[in-house]
Amino acid sequence: MIAGTWELRAFRTTYGDGRPPEEPWGPEPTGRIVYTPDGYVSAVLARGGRSGGTDLETSDRASDEEKAVWFDSYLSYSGRWRVEGEQVVHAIDLALVPAMVGREVRRAFALHGDTLDLSYSRTSRSGTVRTFTLTWERA
Repeated sequence: MIAGTWELRAFRTTYGDGRPPEEPWGPEPTGRIVYTPDGYVSAVLARGGRSGGTDLETSDRASDEEKAVWFDSYLSYSGRWRVEGEQVVHAIDLALVPAMVGREVRRAFALHGDTLDLSYSRTSRSGTVRTFTLTWERA
């Protein structure tokens, strides 16, 4: 059962051309995804080792450089979720990145006890298939 709260344990990229896997958000990314039984999803992910730099609670007085670093190392969205076959579909209605709003993202999922793998693939302009896998542990 997917419903529940999950903590991010790993975020890996593998390549169809045989190059070594990578950890795009470092060896210890942080995050939480919550699937409510009534169909809502909320996801927050951050690159491991982020630094604050200031004691601000909002970004209104942060420098443009700080904002860029924070933005590039953080992702959040929420919306509705449903399962279709072996995929979980997130219908996004609120997101840090405005272009995500109104989109549906599909992730293959695999449950292994208290571990949930979500994965998706993209093909680069050069034709290389990249597969992104996020491993979550039930909180």
